[in-house]
Amino acid sequence: MKNDKAKQEILNDALLKAVKCNDTSAALEAIHMGADVRMCRGYNGSPLHLAAHNNSVELVSALVSMGADVNAVIKMGGEASTFDKKAYENWTPLHETADEGSVSAARALIKAGADARIKMSGGLTAAEIARLNKHYDLAAELERAAQAEAPTIDVGALEAKLFKELNRFFSSNEDALKILMVPGVRGDTVRGSCGQTAFHLAIKKGYVSLVKSMIKAGVDVNVADGERNTPLHYAAYHGRKEIVALLLEAGADRTAVNRSMHSAAMLARGKQSYEIQHLLSAHPVTAPPKDIQPDIPENEVIDTQVHEVVWKKQGAASIAQVETLPDLSCRITTLFNFQSRQCTVMLRNLETGQEAVSGSDMDAMSPAAVKAAAEAFVAAGGDRDVVAFQPHRQLARKTVLPKGGIT
Repeated sequence: MKNDKAKQEILNDALLKAVKCNDTSAALEAIHMGADVRMCRGYNGSPLHLAAHNNSVELVSALVSMGADVNAVIKMGGEASTFDKKAYENWTPLHETADEGSVSAARALIKAGADARIKMSGGLTAAEIARLNKHYDLAAELERAAQAEAPTIDVGALEAKLFKELNRFFSSNEDALKILMVPGVRGDTVRGSCGQTAFHLAIKKGYVSLVKSMIKAGVDVNVADGERNTPLHYAAYHGRKEIVALLLEAGADRTAVNRSMHSAAMLARGKQSYEIQHLLSAHPVTAPPKDIQPDIPENEVIDTQVHEVVWKKQGAASIAQVETLPDLSCRITTLFNFQSRQCTVMLRNLETGQEAVSGSDMDAMSPAAVKAAAEAFVAAGGDRDVVAFQPHRQLARKTVLPKGGIT
């Protein structure tokens, strides 16, 4: 066995020597005798790298025909004209032609199928190496080759797969999902039955790295689900502080409200996530002392942040609650009509003047909110009989998150 190994080394040495001397016949003879055409010995240790270095089209073609890998990578172990190759790995034959300005060898490698998109460990393609070495014509050819080789990617299929994996109860790990984030995949085009996207689901699961990749890919940071919950709503509700910061930095709209007229800050307050509420608010927010923490059911969202609240009697059977939230630049007017049992919510953006209106049956509202409105109505001179304080059927039910909450 030792003799076989020694014989192999002798044949490999003969191959390298022949390539260094640009002797195609001797190189082919060594290969036919058993030399390994795919061998590698450190700096320029691959026969194909040597042929590329010498700009030998004949040898490049001969070695490729004998099975040499046109995309073989080596770890550099010496000095070159521009780069300290001791620091680099993933160096291909095309990188070698770019470093040396070997135009003819580069063309032969491209013709043989070499991938001009491969980056060495320093993050540079062959075209970028050529440009740094002032081989501008060669750089242009390599750039064209890289563009021509760009594969056709079924972005839609990858988006669908990403959503499917994230929507599973036991989804793939984050690193496995990041592999699907190829150019063109953002995470906001495929939607589930409730309108949520892969971006919403990644936030819900707390996949920070994947969220960063989606933001970098150009995902819409304000994309809303079927209940108008934005990524900030998801991050606030599920306590993803780091993701909240990332979304705000990326330009997410902190004033957006869902169908229940809840902002992300309101959801954070309802979950008693005061650090997140602080991030979402223009004014400092601190948690109340533990001995006076509000007794809020876990699944009920109540906005108790400091802001101006005014009650105004509107008629014989209705009262309006006007809330002004300067830190969110909005005013919320909630009209309670005790005769029709209807509640109308009007949101106005104080900066743009934009308004949004929604309505619901009072039975679907929080009992605490209805009771507060009734007491305010009576206090303002309203008829107690109109309010009908007797227990309503909704008051006997357990309070649940209003429609528009996040699951």
